[in-house]
Amino acid sequence: MKKLDIQFRGGDEGRKKRAYSWLQVLSLACCGLYLASCGQNTPKEEQGAAKNEAVIRQYVDAMNRGDENFLDEYLGNSYIYHGPDGDLDKEGFKKFHHMVLGAFSNYTMRIEDEFGKKDEVVTRWEFTGTHTGDFQGVAPTGNRIKFNGMIISKFENGRVVEEWEVVDRLGMMKQLGMLPPPEGTSE
Repeated sequence: MKKLDIQFRGGDEGRKKRAYSWLQVLSLACCGLYLASCGQNTPKEEQGAAKNEAVIRQYVDAMNRGDENFLDEYLGNSYIYHGPDGDLDKEGFKKFHHMVLGAFSNYTMRIEDEFGKKDEVVTRWEFTGTHTGDFQGVAPTGNRIKFNGMIISKFENGRVVEEWEVVDRLGMMKQLGMLPPPEGTSE
């Protein structure tokens, strides 16, 4: 990186130091303004983000009650889900959701962290349940499992229109016995 060297007539070192000080202040102010604009919602955006976060909590409550009908209220018509197994449209996601809830009894989804920005909400969650039904070709094991994930939900008009989810699949697969034990272990 090149050092800025300001030339002054007459070699006035005091003026040179003051110019550097002002440049530092200006640089810090610009960085601060940029970060503030990136990280803060306007009051209207803050209200929208809070409403969207409430919708996520309503979805989790409905899921914990076993109310799959809530999906029609929750998901927009053009909904797209981007998950570990690929992309699903609204109907594909509803089938996947039904399969998951049918594979695990005594399940609970818990929000561990949640925050919103404008039209998106990020949720970190934990799922626990007992594997009592077929899950992606794995026969019921009776194992009690717990795994985590994160999802970004994009909203339009109070409904989710797109989501991106990552799941601790390795942890889930280990608990379901889908993976052989590591070499040299007696598991």
